[in-house]
Amino acid sequence: MLSRLPRLSPILSKTNYARRFYSLEADVKNAYDIVIVGGGVCGTALACSIASNPLLQHQRVALVEAMDLTTTMNWSPQPDHFSNRTVSLTPGSMRLLQCIGVSDHLAPGRANPYSDMRVWDGVTDAQIHFDATTLPDTVTDDHTIATMIENTHLQHALLKRLEQCRQEGAQVDILQKARVAAIQHGDKDGLDWPKVELENGTTLNARLLIGADGVNSPVRTFAGIDSLGWDYDAQGLVATLKLDSLDHHTAWQRFLPTGPIAMLPMGEGYASIVWSTKPHLAKLLKSVSEADFIDMVNAAFRLSHVDMTYFYNQFVTEGEFPSLASEVAWRDDVMVRSTHHPLPPKVVAVQEHSRASFPLRLRNSERYISDRVALIGDAAHTTHPLAGQGMNQGLLDVESLTNVLATGTCEGQDIGNIHLLRSYASDRYVKNIVMISACDKMHRLFGTDVAPVTWLRSLGLSTVNGLDFVKDQALAGFGAGLVSTTILHPLDVIKIRFQVDAAKHSAKRPLIGGTIKSFKDIVQQEGVFRGLYRGVSPSVAGATASWGFYFWWYSLIKKQMKKDEQGKLAAWQHLLASAEAGAVTAIMTNPLWVIKTRMCTTTRYTTNAYSGLWDGLTRLAKEEGIRGLYRGMVPALFGVSHGAIQFMAYEEMKKWRNDLRHSQGETPKEELNAKLSTLEYLVMAVSSKTTAAVVTYPYQVLRSRLQNQETKDEYRGVVDCIKKIKSAEGYVGFYKGLAPSIIRVLPGTCITFLIYENMTQYFKDHAT
Repeated sequence: MLSRLPRLSPILSKTNYARRFYSLEADVKNAYDIVIVGGGVCGTALACSIASNPLLQHQRVALVEAMDLTTTMNWSPQPDHFSNRTVSLTPGSMRLLQCIGVSDHLAPGRANPYSDMRVWDGVTDAQIHFDATTLPDTVTDDHTIATMIENTHLQHALLKRLEQCRQEGAQVDILQKARVAAIQHGDKDGLDWPKVELENGTTLNARLLIGADGVNSPVRTFAGIDSLGWDYDAQGLVATLKLDSLDHHTAWQRFLPTGPIAMLPMGEGYASIVWSTKPHLAKLLKSVSEADFIDMVNAAFRLSHVDMTYFYNQFVTEGEFPSLASEVAWRDDVMVRSTHHPLPPKVVAVQEHSRASFPLRLRNSERYISDRVALIGDAAHTTHPLAGQGMNQGLLDVESLTNVLATGTCEGQDIGNIHLLRSYASDRYVKNIVMISACDKMHRLFGTDVAPVTWLRSLGLSTVNGLDFVKDQALAGFGAGLVSTTILHPLDVIKIRFQVDAAKHSAKRPLIGGTIKSFKDIVQQEGVFRGLYRGVSPSVAGATASWGFYFWWYSLIKKQMKKDEQGKLAAWQHLLASAEAGAVTAIMTNPLWVIKTRMCTTTRYTTNAYSGLWDGLTRLAKEEGIRGLYRGMVPALFGVSHGAIQFMAYEEMKKWRNDLRHSQGETPKEELNAKLSTLEYLVMAVSSKTTAAVVTYPYQVLRSRLQNQETKDEYRGVVDCIKKIKSAEGYVGFYKGLAPSIIRVLPGTCITFLIYENMTQYFKDHAT
């Protein structure tokens, strides 16, 4: 039973005086400012974050959890024994835990930071190596990539900190073994607050209801929010391993066609694995003996995927495999003598009863808020575990929502009002979509052994890994392309639909008016997400790869051109480097642009329309072959001039500005590429992009016409396409969609170059 709630302390500061209007009456039974349903890590972290914030610590908070938390509260570390459910926390997540006072309650030596990570392709053996100086979160004193910690350990520390906050006066009630029976809209005293009914008969009234209750969230159902996504045909197998090495600073991940396997260091001589694989294989791996499981894990990290297929087949057809140990041993001996890169330590034992599996899903709620309701963690989004970002995304939700609530409280706003909560949704929604999409594309990219795909990914991994001086350029380019494309994709949809429109009358449409009308029509007829974001997956994949590879090739080619590290390049050399980088990138990414064009010019109900990136690639390769994958390649190569002109102009303006600063004594002469101001980067990006866009736009129209599914057979080639457009539509036909293109590319270019320049500067500053 709930105890009677204490009276709220009066808030007397002038800044917060207005908040009195929204404070709860002291005699309202079981009424709370905030009710958090779900006492897992995210829910408990939010309760801690609120209780630790001076602006929020007077809020009445109820943390409702269906399970018994006593065992977690009384947890203590056992030597040589680890839980099989672990998380990899980024430095950003660790800073949040430190900020809200949770780090002080972590058991000494039990949270294991690692500073090294090795990733390689299980088909081609291509690899990439990261250390703490190559990733953007390496700003902690100990330079760690991430910190491994058991879920139980983390939740124990959160509960300890929450109890400490309660003793210091925070008004937080922890209701364990309290299962939610129903959630309804209450109408007590005219307040339409959510009313949470528990199975024990208790009713809680919530000014703000938080759903931290997992992927099958009752709170999300109550709010009428749909969860969009799918289940992967895969499960995540976890186990705790003992190794033949005491190294606990390196994480290992290998991508196999059946799914990635990761070995994450837990402490000296121990590691946790997360092995994503097919459901029937996960079942098999859980059922084999411990000795066979150890051999299979070692084989997964060290042997060919062909060998793994043979081993699986032996178990499936024979029911057992007595000679597995010897088969693995002799193959491993051959492999060790032929490989040229470091290998992970061998597994020598598996902790008893630590093998378990869980289904893999991708989910994202159509929105994160409703009136008096907010979703965090798995209730809002679920992603593939291959990048270990699920828990980190949830903790970022916690941080963002706490800041929004603190701001609202300080300003005297109603913390349950949807207008305040929109700040949280706008901060987290796009960022979570970007992370979810990136993990999904990585899963699909590495989850195949199709030759062209394996060749491309192998080329990317091997070359980037072999050139440490351009790793930061590639990462900066990938990040820049990912963010800008996701934000501005709707304008791409409108632009491409204009470009493929062969009707003569459409050429005379008012440019801006036509763009606005098209925007409204798509929203009304197809919806925001399914219309304006149709084709976003190939767009994100293509732009991310294009920007990453472009910046990478561009930096590499410039490096080769320079006489020495301090040498300057002439304008023609910038032009040549940009053209070469653009040509290679265009060849590597053209299939993605074909899929994007066809998805953007169809709706999901169009006959034979592609359902997504992977469906488009497989069908295009099967139905049209190499010719289909490389439709529009000729105008795409002509389009290299666009990037060449843009980058030449951009580099020349940067060089001019740096020379001017040197002459005026603002920067040392030996500092050739000093960081410029944001305004300077913006002016240079806009000027160079506008010039290049106007000069080279016709090639984009030609490429879209040749790649479009409906018009691909109307033109015999580039020359025929030019003649027919000029004859039927005049010269203005070559500039269809220019308005949305300019609207799209200018902010996109600004975002991309700002992110690129700042990430490059960051990597430079943290390179030691």
